[in-house]
Amino acid sequence: MDIYDFYRNDPALQSYLLKQADAICRHPGFSKSDFEEQLQILVCHLYEKRHHYDPGLSSQWTFAVKVTDNKVRSILRSRKAQKRDPKREEMSVNDIVDSGDGNPTSAHETIPSCHPDHIRQSDLFADLETLMSRLDLIDRSVMQLQRRGLTHKEIRSLLSLSVRELQASFQRIAAIAKELRLDEYF
Repeated sequence: MDIYDFYRNDPALQSYLLKQADAICRHPGFSKSDFEEQLQILVCHLYEKRHHYDPGLSSQWTFAVKVTDNKVRSILRSRKAQKRDPKREEMSVNDIVDSGDGNPTSAHETIPSCHPDHIRQSDLFADLETLMSRLDLIDRSVMQLQRRGLTHKEIRSLLSLSVRELQASFQRIAAIAKELRLDEYF
């Protein structure tokens, strides 16, 4: 039995994942509105780690709990690290900022001695984050799973989507990307 089938057929594991997602949302920096997203992250992570399961080492339950607990710690550690750096601002390197001499300039021009390839990569990440922030939960989940290399069949199975629903999701993603002038990536 695949670990994902185990998740789908085990109410105790489903309940455990729900409790863990709820526990994440009760920590500072999270809100109740993050619940579905955190649950999706935990389920996706468990699905991605399924090939590491070895029946000779532990039961499926033990494996699933260990993988989930590690991911929860990772999520909380990451959020805590973000909170420790109050100077950190999220912005695109294309944003117009004050250069310090009173003249407006692109943010990437204020970064000393950056290699042009690094700037292009930063642009890509910033653009991708902008795109992700505009997507609804399903489309964002589809995009995350696609970025992680899952096949369309695996995405449909994991998110319980039909072929048409998945195609519609890709069309919505492409439309938002085009609206943001990111269609060159798609």
